[in-house]
Amino acid sequence: MPKDGRGMYIAMPPDSERGLDEPPRPTRVPTRGNTKRGMVVEAGAVGESRRPSTDKWRRFLCGSAVLALAALLISAFVAPYGHVSRHRPQDASSLWSIWDIFGWHPGQDKPKKPHGNHSTGHNGTNKSSKNSSSGGHDVKNDTENGTNEPVTPTGSAEGEAESERQDQGGSSTNNGTAEGTTTKPSMTTSDSANPDKDNSNHGESGHSESRTHLKNGVPICSNQKACLEIIDEMLETHPRCPVGLLQTRAGSLGGGPCGDRCNISENHTRCDTYDNALAAIYLTKRKKYAQAKNILDVFISLLYPYDPTIVDRIFKYTSTASGRAITLLASAYSTQAKAYPGDYSGKGLAEDSVDTGNNAWAALAFAHYAAHTEAPCYATVARDIVLALNQSSRCTDSQGGFTGRMQPTTINYRATEHNIDLVGVARMLNFEEVMNHAKLFTMRMYKHSGVNADAYTMGAVTCFADDLRDDEQPVPADAIYWNLLADADDNFDHMRHALEFALSDSPQPVPLAPLDVSAACCLPGSEWSCCADNSCCSPGKRMPCCLKKLGNTGPPSRGLWEEDVDLVWRGPGLPRLNGTRFTSGGHGVQFEVTAGAGMAILRYKQKYGKPLSDFFSRRLQSVRDSLRHLLGMYGGVPASVLGGNFKAFAERDFFAEFPGGSDTGIHFTYLRYRHIASTMWTGLFLLYQEEDDQPIWEDANPFMPPSKPMPTDVDRSCFPWLHGVTPVLAT
Repeated sequence: MPKDGRGMYIAMPPDSERGLDEPPRPTRVPTRGNTKRGMVVEAGAVGESRRPSTDKWRRFLCGSAVLALAALLISAFVAPYGHVSRHRPQDASSLWSIWDIFGWHPGQDKPKKPHGNHSTGHNGTNKSSKNSSSGGHDVKNDTENGTNEPVTPTGSAEGEAESERQDQGGSSTNNGTAEGTTTKPSMTTSDSANPDKDNSNHGESGHSESRTHLKNGVPICSNQKACLEIIDEMLETHPRCPVGLLQTRAGSLGGGPCGDRCNISENHTRCDTYDNALAAIYLTKRKKYAQAKNILDVFISLLYPYDPTIVDRIFKYTSTASGRAITLLASAYSTQAKAYPGDYSGKGLAEDSVDTGNNAWAALAFAHYAAHTEAPCYATVARDIVLALNQSSRCTDSQGGFTGRMQPTTINYRATEHNIDLVGVARMLNFEEVMNHAKLFTMRMYKHSGVNADAYTMGAVTCFADDLRDDEQPVPADAIYWNLLADADDNFDHMRHALEFALSDSPQPVPLAPLDVSAACCLPGSEWSCCADNSCCSPGKRMPCCLKKLGNTGPPSRGLWEEDVDLVWRGPGLPRLNGTRFTSGGHGVQFEVTAGAGMAILRYKQKYGKPLSDFFSRRLQSVRDSLRHLLGMYGGVPASVLGGNFKAFAERDFFAEFPGGSDTGIHFTYLRYRHIASTMWTGLFLLYQEEDDQPIWEDANPFMPPSKPMPTDVDRSCFPWLHGVTPVLAT
């Protein structure tokens, strides 16, 4: 309202001066005497309260507002209950968003906490944590329970409200995980008509398509795009160790309700070289080059010492393509402290061994990245690693191949898997002689007779002249699947028989004698390792090894295929998941090698140009479904879904509900943690082929050369000392 020069309100003109269509307008007058400040009065009648015309309009406006509000409330409450399935009505999106503001929908018992994933622990208690092991992905409902009601995390139709939606570009997991957590279903989707299609409602505006739905009552990621986005988000939020590498495992998915035999620690100590190399390869194939480069640059900082003169000569190698001295990568780095090149005894290490296989995988990661990004420096690093392995681990007897470990470890053995790794990277970098030397050993490990005939032995033979292989060792799954992916043995009959061996049903397991738990040095998960003379050792200490008390009463070796039921899962349905054991001496599905099995079946079809038999086709579909279920359930792939902890594993009771994870058969077990290697192999498998009728993308095979050419120039531009540090040349 305008004021005059004295600061007094200016009276408005009387009714006679207003238009006939205009409502009466109030006038403010000077606030003095008994007139209250701001009182509304009739124009020209100071001190008198004006009521007739203004009160009429006020009542009219208030009444209209009340009617509008009543209509809004009736619509908001009636519309949701008018739908049997209690999902978000299509014609009430604007009204529904009103309740979204308050974190509650009509029909819910309690308001939702905004920005929190509802989770359920293995003990049945609800937890709300941003560190949700489910990954926070929407799960659509199906009608397999005989109703159109949403399926709740416990499998009953309680009409739980829809969970908060996750935008496809957003992050749904965080560092660590809550035990046994799961998301609540958000929309009703029937999978009975088309069991493997995402029947999301595309008519809803403002919300991204759900990444998961239910198949056979269990969450499953809907398609290749949705599955890969879940994996991408897991990597973005996965915890790292001080040196900058990804932790091998994160959080806990719960071990089950069996007390101290099921409690699983959420403290992790390892950042494995192999797992991080796999992650770098996956990220490269996803064109997430900056993230892949971050991992590879950490490797570079651990490979090349600033001053090689201070590194023990037994740890450094000088015949390199770059002309720089190089030290090889340790097997695993610590979550407690940083590590440095050539130092294998500090607190920055979780395992001080130096393996041929782990370093070959790092070289594979450098080579893939170099080809995809046309970065010759990273190809130079890959060549340096292979040349160092050729110097340090080459065997010269008639069996060929390379030893599994170098200094500072004194164990002398050859592993089939490590030589397969070298076949892949040597082919990629055109080191033909190295490739053939590794292939020779791999082919000689094929077993023509015995209980494990038609498969490949683990190796475990020394580098001494013509030492015989150890046929009593269990058959490792990766010696079959990776062998086929890397073309390490070109014999068709060998590969066909070996693949049939691996994918055959596993025999019923036979319990082992319990481990001697008093010999704590050998308990899985400890920082001790078993030496060649059957003792356990760490720096400065030696003691008897409990493992030599084990009898040869383990599970029969032939056939690796098994089915595990996830009894710890607290979400909808009862997940039955298929895959293969880690070795023929193990028990329980291990999903890292299971994803490799899926890729091996596809490689078999691609390489030999033969249609898959019904047997292979069924196995392939089971692998694909199981891995997609795990992504939909947990937002990542655990190595195992079997409950129990290391204490349960030590009891060797394979018939227990919670046996202590998936036993590898080589004195270690995988527990219920989201696992980098298992998730990365799953990602590569999904990239390799989306569905049966889709083409195979050979670039996703980590053992095969990329489609782009490998750079050949010697380049040191990515080396750390070029940033203000003067290098010391190799001597």
